[in-house]
Amino acid sequence: MSLTAAHVKARQREESGANDGFRCLIVGPSNVIPKWATSEIPKALGSTCILEPSLLSKVDKFQHSKNRKEYKLWAEYKKSKQIVTILNSTEDALSYIQFVKSGWRIPKGKIHFILVSTDRMKLHSFGFVLGAKWNPYHFHWVNPDTGAALQSPREKQEDRKAGVLAGWKDVIEKPSNPPTLAEIQEARKNGLLDPHGLPIGYVKKWKPEVRSFQADYTSEKSNCSLARPAIKKLGESKYGNRWMIAQLFQRMLPKHFHLGIFDEIHQMKAQGSGRGLAFHKILKSCRKSLFLTGTLTNGASSSIHAVLWRVFPKELINMGFSHKTTAETWAQRYGVIEKVKKLDTDMKQVGVTTNRQKENVIVKEKPGISPELVANHLLDKSIFMDVSELQIPMITLEEKPIVVSLDDDHFDEYQKFHSSMYIACQTLQNDLGTAAWSKFNPSVLNYADQPTLGMTVSFENKMGETLYSVKAPAFPPEYETAKERKLVELVLQRLAQNRRVIIYTNYTQEYRTNQRIQMVLKRNGVDPVILDGKISADQRFDWLEDQTKKGTKVIITNQRLVEVGLDLLAFPTIIFWQMNDDINTVRQAAKRSHRLGQHLHCEVLYLVNDKTQQMAQFQRLMSRRVSALLVEGAIERSDALAKYADTSSSSLTNDLSKMLESSEIANAWEEAAQKDLDSNLELVSEEEFQQKITEAFAKLTQETKNLCGYIEPVVEDNITDDLEALFDSVSDELIDDIFANFDTFTEDDYAAIEAIEVMETKKKEKIESKAKVEQISKSKNKRSSKKEDLYDGLSLFDFAM
Repeated sequence: MSLTAAHVKARQREESGANDGFRCLIVGPSNVIPKWATSEIPKALGSTCILEPSLLSKVDKFQHSKNRKEYKLWAEYKKSKQIVTILNSTEDALSYIQFVKSGWRIPKGKIHFILVSTDRMKLHSFGFVLGAKWNPYHFHWVNPDTGAALQSPREKQEDRKAGVLAGWKDVIEKPSNPPTLAEIQEARKNGLLDPHGLPIGYVKKWKPEVRSFQADYTSEKSNCSLARPAIKKLGESKYGNRWMIAQLFQRMLPKHFHLGIFDEIHQMKAQGSGRGLAFHKILKSCRKSLFLTGTLTNGASSSIHAVLWRVFPKELINMGFSHKTTAETWAQRYGVIEKVKKLDTDMKQVGVTTNRQKENVIVKEKPGISPELVANHLLDKSIFMDVSELQIPMITLEEKPIVVSLDDDHFDEYQKFHSSMYIACQTLQNDLGTAAWSKFNPSVLNYADQPTLGMTVSFENKMGETLYSVKAPAFPPEYETAKERKLVELVLQRLAQNRRVIIYTNYTQEYRTNQRIQMVLKRNGVDPVILDGKISADQRFDWLEDQTKKGTKVIITNQRLVEVGLDLLAFPTIIFWQMNDDINTVRQAAKRSHRLGQHLHCEVLYLVNDKTQQMAQFQRLMSRRVSALLVEGAIERSDALAKYADTSSSSLTNDLSKMLESSEIANAWEEAAQKDLDSNLELVSEEEFQQKITEAFAKLTQETKNLCGYIEPVVEDNITDDLEALFDSVSDELIDDIFANFDTFTEDDYAAIEAIEVMETKKKEKIESKAKVEQISKSKNKRSSKKEDLYDGLSLFDFAM
């Protein structure tokens, strides 16, 4: 749909009389960018030429090149209506910017697609240093322009007013002491003094706070930042120069692109993330923008807040919001807020003239989205599309939670650990704030999965002092949990049915979950392969293809590594060993095998430990899924499932007695999974899939041709005329004699005529007629071949033209 929009806008621009072509920016995950360039654009729009940024200024000169490759590239460039350029580095971006600044424009009638990955556009310098000078006489840093002494951004306002200046340790982490005056004078004498007034290479590590240094802290938002990128030749960095592509485009190519297409926009939703901030910058280089996602929200109202603010700030300002609006403030209007008030346990009176008691208030957002958010901010700017609108059937899909009870000994130790962790977090909440709960979920979730690791959790204050510690005993390494035994059973069953399996994990670093599952499966006769972060995003597609060719039956991976851009058609069974707290990740990862082109029945199985924090997490994710489906219109407010959007399970649910029954949660999840599939989508079994898909594509092809006004060409068939000419070559006397005596002829007569009159008298005519028949047959095949070649390689838009 996005490429259709680009094509239409390009034709409109061409018809308006513009002298140049159409420029379109595409931003997406790094593993999706090659797919856009080599598959999506050529298939949708037709002939496409991929050019490196450095070749844009040279390609026209290749017309007269004696190099065959260069001339072939020029010919492809001239023939293609779509030009694709992928930016992989700062140098690529600067090359394109300089070429544009020199006056180059894409020729009229062409669309130039500039592709850059989400993670590449956000990357800034390899390091930052303070753009200030060290005063070796007074031992403080000074402004390089004015010479005024600087103050640290970490100082409190009263300390700044008191005149506290930024010293060496406010800026430098290593070494701990500044150079002596003699060392500085020696470096100056030898010409080895850097812009900071220090010997080149003296500073080994700068503190992160240098990016917050300013000449003036009085204004609310100052542009007087004194940080600058580290320079390799000054010994400030081991790497070369690099800059944020998003910022380069924002500053040097504002409003340059006629259209921006942002794929998987939900990955840029975080307010303070690098992706989100880069998205905000690069958006300024686009006149119009399209945003694509399969999961618009994660069930919480704040998940769409940052995107709306960056794209439609004026609309939100008019409604009373600003850049200071917090997630809680947004949720108070459009979502669900949970406030927990806790009185001081000592009942201390803190009022000066009253008996007011101290109370702690914790405000948290819960899953839930108000219809007002949809009405005010989404309906007028969103298009919700489903696969069913393509009128193409898909293979059946089944989602099923499998609830597993812990073994008795394991369950007893888990309960003790869970209770101890909860008491510790609750007790330390006053001292550590919400940070006290940061270790709660990872520790209890993984002790339910891997009791063989044991568990030791220490709570420390900002000074590094241990305040409290909780321990859980380790089970023997050979012990297999009930959940592990169930996993082995499921995998062996699928392999016996010749079905490949992919297993999703979440905690894969500190807890080494992938390695544990691999060991357990190997112990039971299964040889799985691990896909980890060492395989870069743009190499994962090829890696999966290689594993499929090698015959790999089971893959273990973190679900985040495959949540977008990859089609796992060879692995129709997906098993969630662990869940991610982001419902967007879960929904995206669960559909990796259920894609167009899949012909095997798909199943998604969720393994959940009963009466543990895993069940609380599962209930919370179900609530967020239902809330997201409400926003997308898949569930009505009157639907029975809607009640689960308002479950009271907060992000740190620990009171397992207040949870819903596991059977109710499992049933509700299966119902939500059915709602997640478009009700109009035709799901067919493996047996009837091939026939249904053939009929659907034939119908879709014909409808597309009708919409494009395409009429099948009529090829004249002259076989009748050729046969008449053949009969003319035979004498009339012979034909008359044959038909005159037809009724009285015997079989002997027929034989005599064939032997004497045809074979002997007209032997020459028969040879010539045979040659003519062969010529007619070849002529017909040639015309048929030309008819097929005539439309080879054309896109649907070429038919429309």
